[in-house]
Amino acid sequence: MPNTLEEKLDLLTYKNAIHSSTWIDFEFAIKSYDTVQPHRDIDPDGNGVLVWHPLPVNSIKDITRPGKDDIAVNIYIDPENNLDWVLLNGWHKYSFQTIKWFENSFELKNDSSVYKINLAGIIDGYENFLPEFIKLAAFIDRTVTQDIEIALHTLYKEWEKTILQGPEFERRRNIAAEVFRKIANDFERNNQQYRRS
Repeated sequence: MPNTLEEKLDLLTYKNAIHSSTWIDFEFAIKSYDTVQPHRDIDPDGNGVLVWHPLPVNSIKDITRPGKDDIAVNIYIDPENNLDWVLLNGWHKYSFQTIKWFENSFELKNDSSVYKINLAGIIDGYENFLPEFIKLAAFIDRTVTQDIEIALHTLYKEWEKTILQGPEFERRRNIAAEVFRKIANDFERNNQQYRRS
């Protein structure tokens, strides 16, 4: 289990994502740390961050099985007002979304025990991301040192290279809108034929 800042950066670097054939390959490279490593392997002064697509709070507790001396904090990144960004970047990264994830998201959003971060605070630039990260660190009783800030900046700048931005984002949005218009038109045409018969 990576414990030092250098070990964590080596694991989490988005350089690996840029050179992976797909985003999913990159995600699976760190998957064993979510599912295999027992929590006791985490340094006593450290935090284990386990990443899942949205799951109800009780299922997360069942999966992570925190020890008696562990404090589990559920954190939810709310895509409110940025659903197009989520879907288009999923498409861009050859990833996928499921209806169940969206259903679970509503449950998490309405659960007062879940710490919530608005996705806009992440995607609207490092200057907006850093204060949100510092608030989250304070919430879990951690301090963001200068070394951590430097590491965060490095990761953020690497991550920015993996997402759709500017004209390319707009181009993909237009393509998606055209595809959905075609699907809606085809559906309507088929529906009219069905009603006639």
